[in-house]
Amino acid sequence: MDPNPLIACRDCDRIHRHVAMPAGSVAWCTRCGAPLYHFKGAPLDRNLALCLGGLILFAVANVFPLLSFELQGQVRQVTLLSAVTAMADAGGPWWPWGSCSPAGSCPC
Repeated sequence: MDPNPLIACRDCDRIHRHVAMPAGSVAWCTRCGAPLYHFKGAPLDRNLALCLGGLILFAVANVFPLLSFELQGQVRQVTLLSAVTAMADAGGPWWPWGSCSPAGSCPC
């Protein structure tokens, strides 16, 4: 495989070689001046930040109640984990369409 693949300008179709660039820089077309590609740099840092943010939001979603019911002075709060365990204890369907399976076998 070629270490410097070819890239075409989206505006004028001029062919350029893809070259390594420092983080945060932009490659420009030599004919029309349109941007060819951006090198944002540090994809590992960005992915790690997104994963950690998602993990924090997942933890918050599991700690705080999803639903809260009040009936005759009694308050019942349902978290995401308690809803899943209640569904498992009741023998409810794990697939949203009841007894239909994701493989496609459906008695309907």
